[in-house]
Amino acid sequence: QMDLFQNGSDADKTELKRILGEAKFLRGLYYFDLVRFFGDVPFKLEPTQATDNMSIGKTDREVIYDQIIKDMLEAAQDIPWVSKITLDERISKGAVKGILARVYLGRGGYSLRQDGTMKRPANYKDYYAAALQQTKEIMESGEHSLNPSYETIFRNYCQLKLEPKESMFEVAFFNATGGNDNSGYIGTWNSPVCNPASSYGRANSFYKTLPIFQKSYAAADLRRDVAVATFQIDASNQIVQYTGSNDRLWAPGKWRRNWQNTSPKDLNNTDINWVLLRYADVLLMRAEAENEVNNGPNAAAYEAVNMVRRRGYGLSVTATSAVADIAAGLSKEQFLTMLQKERAFELCFEGFRKFDLTRWNIIGKTLRETEAALKAYRNNFPYIAGTYFRDNKHELYPIPTREIELDPKITQNPNY
Repeated sequence: QMDLFQNGSDADKTELKRILGEAKFLRGLYYFDLVRFFGDVPFKLEPTQATDNMSIGKTDREVIYDQIIKDMLEAAQDIPWVSKITLDERISKGAVKGILARVYLGRGGYSLRQDGTMKRPANYKDYYAAALQQTKEIMESGEHSLNPSYETIFRNYCQLKLEPKESMFEVAFFNATGGNDNSGYIGTWNSPVCNPASSYGRANSFYKTLPIFQKSYAAADLRRDVAVATFQIDASNQIVQYTGSNDRLWAPGKWRRNWQNTSPKDLNNTDINWVLLRYADVLLMRAEAENEVNNGPNAAAYEAVNMVRRRGYGLSVTATSAVADIAAGLSKEQFLTMLQKERAFELCFEGFRKFDLTRWNIIGKTLRETEAALKAYRNNFPYIAGTYFRDNKHELYPIPTREIELDPKITQNPNY
């Protein structure tokens, strides 16, 4: 309704269309999170008026997915490629397409429905084909590529360096004085312990990883020692390895106080951005979509996953490798199983695993197998997720009681 939108200069119109595209993308992104966390949710597209009926109940997620996809497709038309914009944390065309590919795979996967069963759409392959198209367009654009060094990706985050060739979309955090507003806990809560008396600042290390996961990496895979920190940092800035049963204290290692390269403005807070999409994920989504659409892996599927693996082994991403490359001749099921593991090796602790396990319909099975393996590793290992996870319930979170009180038409999710 702005006059500039219709009658402004070409530059005005281009910028306003970009802003509108960003708004559509963000609406789609937030609804995508809502349906992944909660399933069917209340859904509205118009601003609230004082006379509106505020009790609207739930909308089927397939209807919501239609709008998410519409929003993102429209956004991609008016948001430029990263090479055409000033380097900042705003969304680029490649990032829109990458998140849209994730949406398509999410919609084509399994989810817990209101009747208490895990289902995926009858036309699920259509969504895999759409994801394939989006990832293919990103790869063919030449706008994005893998950073040659896996470690450098995360050192860049810690040192607040934007590098959009690989890191395609980040949530921005910054506070000039280190205060709470617009700051984050990345590199403090999800990192190795760091003594507050050190020069780096405190890291509480509330999130832990599993020794059997760390040991499942190949010895030559350089990602292992980046992803998992087997140590803490003491008051004199020294790295101290955990030994024996203290391997239960191993932590995510991708964000570390001692990589942040500055004295802390605040003992707890950081300015480290949170990554929502890396180019490596685009390649792995391409491989998965090719495998599903073609009823087995083709050359493009192998090449996409092998590029990720070669980089992980410190090799050229374009040269075949007897060490890093996946052996040819896998069936569709074998390739998917391999890819499920590869996504963990590459993307661990970046916030995607539960969603992946859910859409593959193996989350309960995986948690129980993990608990059994940990008990075999050490019979008193502190892990209870396999025992307490309930299939056809915990794939979704419960609707908060307060939301149901405010809108009585909202029903609780299955088995809560």
